[in-house]
Amino acid sequence: MNSPERVMAAIEAYVRPLIELGRDGGLVIGDGGFHFTGMELSVAVQEQILVTVILCNNQAFGAIRSGQDRNFGSRRFGSNLWNPDYGMLAAAFGIPCARVTDAAAFQPALTDAISSGELRIIELAMEMQDP
Repeated sequence: MNSPERVMAAIEAYVRPLIELGRDGGLVIGDGGFHFTGMELSVAVQEQILVTVILCNNQAFGAIRSGQDRNFGSRRFGSNLWNPDYGMLAAAFGIPCARVTDAAAFQPALTDAISSGELRIIELAMEMQDP
């Protein structure tokens, strides 16, 4: 299980080096939000936007699922996601993608992405956490 505190500390630590390297920035997004905006990767590639995307994949519209659990006795409808293979999706755009399944592997993947000077995606597989 990923420790949310460890992951968030690593994400926070990566903002300063991006600014110092002149990178365009970073993006932390859940898989639910990515379903709405993921095709914007084509613009990032076209315009050579040097961003590191951290895609937090818990296979759910997390806030909606948590609300259903709290308010409707865990009766869920439409909040669990079937996700594509994000590595293959990234490859279709020519974007390198690393899949991370534990907190210990996150920092090296993040360091690699930042130092690459390229558009990169890190898919962070994680368990559902109530927002």
